[in-house]
Amino acid sequence: PPWEAHVLPAQDGASFAVLFKFHHALADGLRALTLAAALMDPMDLPTPRPRPAGPARGLLPDVRRMPDLVRGALSDAGRALDIGAAVARSTL
Repeated sequence: PPWEAHVLPAQDGASFAVLFKFHHALADGLRALTLAAALMDPMDLPTPRPRPAGPARGLLPDVRRMPDLVRGALSDAGRALDIGAAVARSTL
């Protein structure tokens, strides 16, 4: 593919990084600088939501927390996809 994006979770479980790999035909010379500037441009981010406490000590997780856990994982994936889409749009 002309580009790849990999989501790399941090060890703390609260943050992540996105590694982008571009084919030189997409990001060569000034275009690479344009992409870097678009990625590094500061923007207003929503306030981070508090993460749940450490894992439960029981054998099974508390099912009442499952919707929040799923919502958090989907939110993180959605943010990563938004970043990837922004990069893809800037290459076009």
